[in-house]
Amino acid sequence: MLILDFDGVVLDSEPRLNALLCGLLAEQGISLSVEQALRRFTGVASAECLAGIERDFGVRLPGDLGERYHEASLALYASGALPLLPGLVELLDALRRPVAIASGSQRRKIEAGLRAHGLEARFAGRIVSAHEAPRGKPHPDVYLEAARRCSTRPADCIAVEDSPTGARAAAAAGIRVFGLIGIWDAASLAAAGAEPIQRLTDLLRRPELAPWWSPLQAVTPAP
Repeated sequence: MLILDFDGVVLDSEPRLNALLCGLLAEQGISLSVEQALRRFTGVASAECLAGIERDFGVRLPGDLGERYHEASLALYASGALPLLPGLVELLDALRRPVAIASGSQRRKIEAGLRAHGLEARFAGRIVSAHEAPRGKPHPDVYLEAARRCSTRPADCIAVEDSPTGARAAAAAGIRVFGLIGIWDAASLAAAGAEPIQRLTDLLRRPELAPWWSPLQAVTPAP
């Protein structure tokens, strides 16, 4: 089974979401650039992000800030304004095995984002959010639950992540994990246990993964 992280792997959402969060923090006098936020928050659940801000900046954030962020970000997911990662549809079209999502995002956001792009049927019954597991990433719980729901051994899965936090979660579950280079560089992803890749379609050119893909896709030469 192929297990995908959501934000940064299925949707190219991290820059817009972090810009939104930075705007809300700026209202509280907390100055954080989008680039800083991306490095700090990618792969981390929003509740943990806000708790970290309170701790590191010595502030008490308004109680409704988290809900304001969730509602505004949900609207972004539902609008279709967050684009799909390049190569995602090609990857899914070639896949011969089930595909699941293991994400630190809320289920309603995941479903809204998939619905906006007509992809909900691809993942029906195979979505696990951090709120459906005892612990979020970097703990392995969301990945173990995704494998359990599909009656698949972790050793028979591969995962794709875009952050060291997520890569550590998949690796701790005993899943082979590929790290999508972008916000994080190859060295950072490799240090977290991932095999770095430049793009999602690189998986189609891995000879050892040929049984996962249609014969035509498996032999497609790299551009």
